[in-house]
Amino acid sequence: MVNGQSAFLLAEEAGFDAQSIEDARHRRNELYQHYITHEDVTISGVTEVLKALKEKYMMGIITSARHEDFELIHSKPYPDPYLEGMKKLGGTKEETIIIEDSERGLRSAVAAGIECAIVHNPFTINHNFSKAAHRLQTLKELEALLN
Repeated sequence: MVNGQSAFLLAEEAGFDAQSIEDARHRRNELYQHYITHEDVTISGVTEVLKALKEKYMMGIITSARHEDFELIHSKPYPDPYLEGMKKLGGTKEETIIIEDSERGLRSAVAAGIECAIVHNPFTINHNFSKAAHRLQTLKELEALLN
């Protein structure tokens, strides 16, 4: 996943049959939707930080999540999603910063040539963030970084 490859494509290449892969994909989707609808997956401080920054900055969300998953929670690692988002907002690379919590997203930002700040996430703690311009323990630190 970090490299932008689907686990299901890798399973197909390893010789798993199409029905087993489809069953696994369906089960994964069910588990993921259950998790995001029944568990507290909010990131502390997001609402407050977004409210504080929206008066001064244009913001957008770039995600590799499925549409139905994004609707519940809100094609990386290629640069295209970030470049397209920046284009739609009318920004330049020099006035853009990407906030990420995964190596896959960081790779996308780096490939796009856009500065990236990584926010700590216990799920991605073992990812390689050596190319990040900034590392934040909490999203609240973003306000200080941008001011």
